[in-house]
Amino acid sequence: MSDVPPGPGLRRSYLRTVACSGCALVGVCVSLCLTMGVTRGLVVVVPSGLWFVGAVRWARGQLSLVRPDTHSRPYDRFLLANSLTLFRLLATPVLALAVAQRPGDAPTRWILFGLFILCALTDVLDGWLARTWNQRSVFGRLYDHVTDIIFGTLLSVALWWAGFLPSWFFVLVLVRLLLPVFGGGWLFFLHVAWRIEPSIIGKVTVSSLALLALVYLLPDGVMATRIVAPVTAGLLDLSAFLVGINLVYLLRRGISILRDADGPRVF
Repeated sequence: MSDVPPGPGLRRSYLRTVACSGCALVGVCVSLCLTMGVTRGLVVVVPSGLWFVGAVRWARGQLSLVRPDTHSRPYDRFLLANSLTLFRLLATPVLALAVAQRPGDAPTRWILFGLFILCALTDVLDGWLARTWNQRSVFGRLYDHVTDIIFGTLLSVALWWAGFLPSWFFVLVLVRLLLPVFGGGWLFFLHVAWRIEPSIIGKVTVSSLALLALVYLLPDGVMATRIVAPVTAGLLDLSAFLVGINLVYLLRRGISILRDADGPRVF
C-alpha cells in the first residue's frame, strides 16, 4: 500500500503541535536554568535543542503515516493522541539530562517530578485517546513503542549515572528495553514480518519501573527515610523480578516467531 502525501491541513496541525510542545519545553528549560544554574542548565538545553530539531524533522518526514491501517490516505489533522506521543519524545532528553546531574535542591527535583508525571500521563492518554476517540493510526502505533523504548532507555541511563540504580539492575533493564530493537532488526534481516503489541506483563513491568523512578525523583524530605528506604528496596526487587519475567516472555515470543512460520508474529 503506497502512502498518499500529507495534505496542508495535516502539515499546519503538526506545526502547531510542535510550537506548543516547544513553548512548554522552553518554559521547563528556563525553570531548570534558574534552579540549577546557567552552566548546568546549558548542559540540558543545548543537547535537548539539537534533539528537538532532529526529532521534529524526522517526524515531519513520517506524516504520511498519520492514517488508519485500512487505507493510505492520511488524516487531515495531526491527531491529539499523536501530539501526546510527540511531546513525550521531545521531552525525554530534558528529563534524562537533568536527572543525570543528580540535582539535590528541592525546586529542581519538583520540576523533574512534575515533568515525569506529565510524560507518564501522555503515555497513558495517547493509547486511551486512540481507542476511545477512534484516533488509531500507523504513526501512533509505531512511534508510541519507539518513544517508550527511548524514554525508558535514556531515563535508566540517567538514573544509573546519577547513582540511583545499581549497575546490575541497570544492565537488566537495558537488555529488556533493547531486546525488541535488536531482535526485530534480526527478524527484519531474515525477512520475517513481525509487529510489536503491548502485553499485560509488559505494562506491569513498565509501571513498576515508572513507580521506581518516581520514588527516586521525590525531593529529599518529602517522606521520612524510614518509609522511603524500604519502599525503594521493595520496588527494586519487584521491578527486577518483573523485568526478568518480561525478558523470558520476549525471548520465547522471538523463538516462536522463528519456529512457526504460520503463527502470530507479535512481540
